Amino acid sequence: MTGRAVLFVHGGGDDAYRCDKEIVDRLQSDLGPDKPIDVPLIAGLEVLDWPAVASQLGTALEALPRGAIVVAHSLGAAAVLKLLSAGADPKLSQLFLLAPPYTGADGDWGDGDFALPTDFAMRLPRGLPITLWHSEDDETIPVESAHRYAAKLNAARVVIVHEYGHQFEGNLAFLADAIRKAVR
Repeated sequence: MTGRAVLFVHGGGDDAYRCDKEIVDRLQSDLGPDKPIDVPLIAGLEVLDWPAVASQLGTALEALPRGAIVVAHSLGAAAVLKLLSAGADPKLSQLFLLAPPYTGADGDWGDGDFALPTDFAMRLPRGLPITLWHSEDDETIPVESAHRYAAKLNAARVVIVHEYGHQFEGNLAFLADAIRKAVR
């Protein structure tokens, strides 16, 4: 498989990069060596520092070639949405979100630096295909977040999976297949 670049954005908090690297390693195994996944350390996500995240993640998104694919987990997914809704437009071909907390200003997580404006969905790049996966047994970010996003992101595909937990433990063939289809 050749073609589009794939960027993985890890979640937030202490040691999130290391924990999410395990997701990337399993996904890379499913994709094979000819579709490398770039997974840069966004230090601002580790310490929950929005200005640092905006700078570091913004730079990573700007460096992507047109048509790239972004896979983002947890708070990293919410951060990608915030940057895209603020005007960043790296001309992605696909955005895949894994268990993002709903950080809309009208939600439980929407009172900090990572908050999204209530109209964030209308500010996203027009026509960007978005698929969001969330596990019903996620004890870190309740599945209710996926339902909140589904209500806002009308064109997004929202898929509730079972028994994957927050770290998407288990077989990631569904995600690898989605990436392969997006590459075609």
